[in-house]
Amino acid sequence: MQNPDMAGWLKTYRRSGIKTRRRWFMLTNHCLYFFDRQEDIDPLGFYALENVKVQCITGRPLGFELRAAVANSSVKSALYPKQRARKAKGGLAMRPLQRVGFAAESAGEAKAWVAVLEKFILLHETNASQLVKKGPVIPPPMLASQSFRPRGSTSTSFEDTDEGQRM
Repeated sequence: MQNPDMAGWLKTYRRSGIKTRRRWFMLTNHCLYFFDRQEDIDPLGFYALENVKVQCITGRPLGFELRAAVANSSVKSALYPKQRARKAKGGLAMRPLQRVGFAAESAGEAKAWVAVLEKFILLHETNASQLVKKGPVIPPPMLASQSFRPRGSTSTSFEDTDEGQRM
């Protein structure tokens, strides 16, 4: 992914409150993608920042969570199939969740994540039942050709040069 709005290591909490493995998260295109490792190209899945709210978790200075912003709705999440399963079945595994808890590595990082997530949440003036009928907007999977570049870096592709604009 090119030019993520924020990236870093986070742990997620299961519904039972048990932490899962540490994952690399990247925020881009109003989606929070997660990966096994920082250098991975293909994400394991994503959380859509559509009709959700983010808040700090009381009593947990490193914790914050995504919750549905409207009643009878959910946090839209999807898992990409593993490489072998992708060839056999394809498709995404959709997971509607009531909440998703996260833990940052420091209180400062948790506050930074909350601030950035608040900026990129999409809120629609829509009835929750319409959201369920229509389903979520699903971004396309990342391709191996889409590589990560740090913010502020410049592209060296032909299309970005003056010669490419003259064609």
